[in-house]
Amino acid sequence: MKARPPHGHLEMSVEGRLLVVERCGPFNLEFSKLYVERTASIVDQLDAGGPYALMIVYRDSMLSTPEAVQFIMDRARTVDARRKNCIGQAVVAGPEVEGRTLFTPLVSQYFELRGMTAETGKFFDSYEDGKAFLLELLAARDRLDRGN
Repeated sequence: MKARPPHGHLEMSVEGRLLVVERCGPFNLEFSKLYVERTASIVDQLDAGGPYALMIVYRDSMLSTPEAVQFIMDRARTVDARRKNCIGQAVVAGPEVEGRTLFTPLVSQYFELRGMTAETGKFFDSYEDGKAFLLELLAARDRLDRGN
């Protein structure tokens, strides 16, 4: 059986200890596998360097095939759970993003699988709010590490 091409768009940037991933769906399983492949080495480097945070920003659509969702959830249970230095995660999707209401409960489930709490994993409407949340988590960790 011929493999399907990935459906979705991905951009990544690292801002200090913050990995920002911008995704635009809808997504299929092949895209989810490509996403994991492209982010793995960056995440491994960040994780080896100490505390970092992850922000996933959705543009236009969060819709995914059931297979793509299952793949990401399975990954959260296994590989992602071993990455202990990711101290926070924000998912950003404004009200205009297709599938937002449908996927909000799945994001909460994903945070649970990753071992995130309500204080370390949150859903935001805006990039600015998500980034501010994560930068404060990183600053609080720095204060804790310094004993302040």
